[in-house]
Amino acid sequence: AVVVSDGAPSLDAVYKLVEYDGKPRAKRSPGKPSLPSRKQVYRRAADGRIVEDAIQPFDAPAPAGWRPLLQPVMADGARTAAAQDTLTQIRERAGAQIAALPAGLRELRTEGALPVTIERSLRL
Repeated sequence: AVVVSDGAPSLDAVYKLVEYDGKPRAKRSPGKPSLPSRKQVYRRAADGRIVEDAIQPFDAPAPAGWRPLLQPVMADGARTAAAQDTLTQIRERAGAQIAALPAGLRELRTEGALPVTIERSLRL
């Protein structure tokens, strides 16, 4: 809200630096977990439905049957091929991912969460 006009919409976001110059960094705040180092998120699906996600070190091999979710979109100041999708392609991919969520997670009034496993070596 500091850089927009009063009354204009603003995005509330938090940035956590996890690595600098190849070295892990962690923000230490009471009651707020921090996972230093670069990471990759892998997703497992079964019968066309998302089952669970796993957070692992960036350079760890993918678990069998899981697919990586994070892709670089900038390298050396230029967009990568992953960042070249059209708005239509992005919309279709997002719609397919929403459709693959378990039914309970597609309902705004339903409580629930997708199971997420965090690799033990990432925890402080």
